[in-house]
Amino acid sequence: MKSKKITKSGGITIPAEVRRNHNLFPGDAVDIDSSGNQIIITAHMDRCFICQNEHDVVNYQGKSFCRECIKELGGLISE
Repeated sequence: MKSKKITKSGGITIPAEVRRNHNLFPGDAVDIDSSGNQIIITAHMDRCFICQNEHDVVNYQGKSFCRECIKELGGLISE
């Protein structure tokens, strides 16, 4: 486990070895969450704006929707 200091602006640097092991490159997005006393950083996955599903997601006007929610919305969103 590597230890990193938080910068004055609140940022941290993910060590190069960790980025390589997880195929993270400059400009890639990550998701940051917390659980108890842990901070969890994961590679970003587009999720449905409505149900949070990660599968079969399409983007519409800056938001992501899964095909199932699109069907439930009566097809109001098109790809």
